[in-house]
Amino acid sequence: MALRQCEGRRENVEGAKISAYPTIQGVNGDKTYQSAQLNDGVFMFNKDFQNMEAFFLYYDKMYDAAFSTGDFKYGYAQGYDYDIVNDEVTFDPTKFNTPLEAVQGVGKMAFTKNTPSVDGPGQSYYDLANGVKADTGVLIQSASKDQTTQDGYRISYENRDVLLPNEFNGPPTPTMQNVWEQLTTMEQETFTKIIYGNEPLEAFDTFVKQWHEKGGDTVIEEVNEWYNQASETDVMTLMNLK
Repeated sequence: MALRQCEGRRENVEGAKISAYPTIQGVNGDKTYQSAQLNDGVFMFNKDFQNMEAFFLYYDKMYDAAFSTGDFKYGYAQGYDYDIVNDEVTFDPTKFNTPLEAVQGVGKMAFTKNTPSVDGPGQSYYDLANGVKADTGVLIQSASKDQTTQDGYRISYENRDVLLPNEFNGPPTPTMQNVWEQLTTMEQETFTKIIYGNEPLEAFDTFVKQWHEKGGDTVIEEVNEWYNQASETDVMTLMNLK
């Protein structure tokens, strides 16, 4: 559940506390936490584009904040996503020279869709918990987060080996195009109702049964078919890179 949802729950339940814990294991000790997809878009350039060096200059600068170096070692816009107050870097928008209600980060406005990161599943938080001094932009920003967030990312990093990658990276299958949104919504609603105590744990078994009946089995067959075909395809040769 998103942290902001948990925060709302804590406000509504007197005495409620929020703590971060490792993801539970499956019945047989299997991995249960699905990691994000490996690919998140592509860059496409017109064949007549003559200034590829400009793109790489931009791309290189975007990584300044990720590596805490160069012109953007703390962020991309002082006074918006960070500020320097009394010679100290701060990521708390309420403490900016001109206070803001929230940080105004680049985020999705970047040409790269997302701002680059080399922090993995939370290495900076793990380093801070183990005594590393917050002396870079990435570490200072991580140290500015509330303790629950820091604990969550630290645990994520400590358990990074149990992340379960999604090996399906193809286009939506025919059945997915028709039912996947419905299945996903049903999953989210079921989990949320169980977490909030509006449904018993047995509701999960009902969800699984309905998931299979409403197209899930066909989706599994189509995805496995795609995977088998993709595994037999020599992509490097098709791209003339071999």
